[in-house]
Amino acid sequence: MFTLPEKYYILSTDYSPNNRLPVLIYRNVLPKPHDEACTKEFLERNGWERRGTWGAILAKHFHPNTHECYGVFQGKSELIFGAGGADSEEVGVRCCVQTGDVIVVPAGVSHASASADDKMVSADQQYRYVGVYPQEAPKWRNEYGKRLLGKNDSLFEEIAAVPIPRQDPVYGVDGPLVQIWDAVVAYPGQSSTRLTAMHPIPAPDLGYLSRAGSLHVAMTGNPTTIRNREKSLVVNSLSPKTYQELILFTVLTMLNYFGLNKQDSRQVQTPPAEEQQRALPASWYRSAAMYELERRAIFSRKWILLTHSLRFQKPGDYVAFTEAGFSFFLVMDRDRNINGFHNICRHRAFPIVTQDSGSASILSCRYHGWSYGYKGNLAKAPRFDTVPDFDKAEHALLPISVHVDAKGFIWVNLQAGKPTIAWEDDFEGVDTQPRLSHFDLIRDYRYDHSWSMQGDYNWKTLADNYNECYHCATGHPGVNAVADLSVYRVETKGGHIQHWNRNKDESDTTMIVCSSFLFPNSCFTITPDFFYMMRCIPVSSGKTKMEYDVFRRNDTTDENFARINDFYKQVLQEDKDLCNGAQKNLEGGIFINGQLHPEKEKGPLFFQKTVRDLVMAHRAHEESVGHDVWPASPQPSQAMKTGRFMEEDAFCMKLDAGACDGPSEQLSW
Repeated sequence: MFTLPEKYYILSTDYSPNNRLPVLIYRNVLPKPHDEACTKEFLERNGWERRGTWGAILAKHFHPNTHECYGVFQGKSELIFGAGGADSEEVGVRCCVQTGDVIVVPAGVSHASASADDKMVSADQQYRYVGVYPQEAPKWRNEYGKRLLGKNDSLFEEIAAVPIPRQDPVYGVDGPLVQIWDAVVAYPGQSSTRLTAMHPIPAPDLGYLSRAGSLHVAMTGNPTTIRNREKSLVVNSLSPKTYQELILFTVLTMLNYFGLNKQDSRQVQTPPAEEQQRALPASWYRSAAMYELERRAIFSRKWILLTHSLRFQKPGDYVAFTEAGFSFFLVMDRDRNINGFHNICRHRAFPIVTQDSGSASILSCRYHGWSYGYKGNLAKAPRFDTVPDFDKAEHALLPISVHVDAKGFIWVNLQAGKPTIAWEDDFEGVDTQPRLSHFDLIRDYRYDHSWSMQGDYNWKTLADNYNECYHCATGHPGVNAVADLSVYRVETKGGHIQHWNRNKDESDTTMIVCSSFLFPNSCFTITPDFFYMMRCIPVSSGKTKMEYDVFRRNDTTDENFARINDFYKQVLQEDKDLCNGAQKNLEGGIFINGQLHPEKEKGPLFFQKTVRDLVMAHRAHEESVGHDVWPASPQPSQAMKTGRFMEEDAFCMKLDAGACDGPSEQLSW
């Protein structure tokens, strides 16, 4: 159910280009608690990202290169829209906004605070808001409206080129912003970004369509300021033709919003809803070639959540991992930093650590005795001191990038060198989401144990299963007793899917369960008694290993811990059985793909789109360069780049391509 926004159509002035797209104000839509973190999380769910938190900005300014959205979490202010810095004080549309309101300002529309209006609020409640912008938008550029605009000023073209966001910051896909702004663009009577009169207009004008849909018109020749929530369209002495066009323009906007105008351009520009909700083909879940492509396109270059820093208590503590065939380990050094390395001795490729976890005073290979420090440096290579020109620095362990977030979760990126994808690109804010504030993981919890099991299914089968609870009523009989599935939902952003099984404004912290899926293959579930992490590890196109790290709260009783631990193990075993059953038919050659529910299976749709986009883009890149691209593979050192090495490597590549005996089953570039 939408709360319709107020709409303000603002004409150009001599100094402010403004925009034919209306300013939108959503009243009292922000969830409680009204604070910065909760507001940021709410507005970032739908393809917008926070780029600042501000208070009253008194300088009149506009951004010609991006749209902007405010979420007011504190205080109130009177805002001025549409007046450039050189316009007179009488020019401008004035609106009061306050805590809970969301304001969307189109590119090119001048705006400023008239005041912070602190007389009506306490000193600690001064006006504050979170500023968010479409994720793909460039950094804003400020213009202050102090130069006279020409009829064909380049600013108008720049503003017109700013794309309409595909998600409403409050309601997501198909929200009011998308509907209203698309309708404006589709209207043929306004082909440019400007909403203008037939002659110079001394002040910006305002159009407001009431929530009831009625239209009130007031004719005036004087510059007009509109105070909060006046339901009228103000026109400055327009010619009859322009006046009629403006009325028609507003009515068409209304018709498009309610779906009554069949000329809605989005019906042509987007695929049918059914096509958008079809699952990936079954072939993607059984193809060995697809599995290898996923290793290159996803696991070689994306950030992967591994474990928690609670597993490392002292220098020398290590934990080994395997992800999609890549073997590596983490170790705490003497500075208590967590370092990561491929689990490969640089001499003859034997693993450095052979146990799943442990503690070591030195990292020693048990094949020929090469030894390494906690920071990867080669400390000893027996009898190589007599080898001329042997350089220890050239033989350090191969590092991987490690990130420890604010909650102590440990992430890795296997791409050689500096990752092209920053952790923040996909996961900024995941460790500071408000619901995590209920848990102090580092102080209140401790590592208890790890366990694993293996399933006969593709890793994506399990990820699809995890990211919806549409199956819970039938697949998990015990879940209905402890969860209200009627309020269960998922929210997607960047590289993570947040799972909610209770209302956001629920205040009883004893019932909090915090679950998130972190693309590509990890998740955590945190409760007041324990938390667990799962790694959904691809072994082949048809086999997946599930590894679980279990942590318990320090003060929980053995009885409570055993009860909840056993409950989750039962649910996870049920998921394994469901995935095994589905995979058999995915491999049978009969099933093609299914239609997913747009809300109940929102998580799998998001996950599958992410996979699809990544592998297709990477494959296109490989085709452009003519060979497989493995981002995790390090570049040969200078010592390796001998003529013989290059010749031998090229010889093997030709064999893989089937150059001697005709095309092989491998990709033939």
